[in-house]
Amino acid sequence: TNFVIAFGVIENRKKRFELFNEIKAKGGKFVNIIHKRSIVENSVIMGEGNVVLAGANIGSAVEMGDLNYINNSCIVSHDCKIKDNVHVSPGAVLASSIEVESNCLIGMNSTLFYGLTIGENSVINNGVIINNDIPKNSFIKST
Repeated sequence: TNFVIAFGVIENRKKRFELFNEIKAKGGKFVNIIHKRSIVENSVIMGEGNVVLAGANIGSAVEMGDLNYINNSCIVSHDCKIKDNVHVSPGAVLASSIEVESNCLIGMNSTLFYGLTIGENSVINNGVIINNDIPKNSFIKST
């Protein structure tokens, strides 16, 4: 009765979330998987079905919804809000008080300035520095 969806998705993250919801509707429960070499502050609030990999650092007062994939060596700083089905890729850095709406991908080695909102269904490509809010359904790539 306990399930884990342990794969991230580069494209079409919605299918991953549909599978999660289908299993939940049939009574399935999802556990959070947290690698022993990650850092997750005690004040972090998590939904279910989240995967936190080695070297990830999740700061104090972070709120996470369901089915998020927090990859190797990324930083989610204090007071961030990560909705559902978000993939934070290796080496990404989210400064404090960022809100990432559902179904987003934050690319490898991207840096997000504090206090921003990343709109749902958005993709931040690898290595991009974000200094302003991103509207929903955006694809942001480096220039």
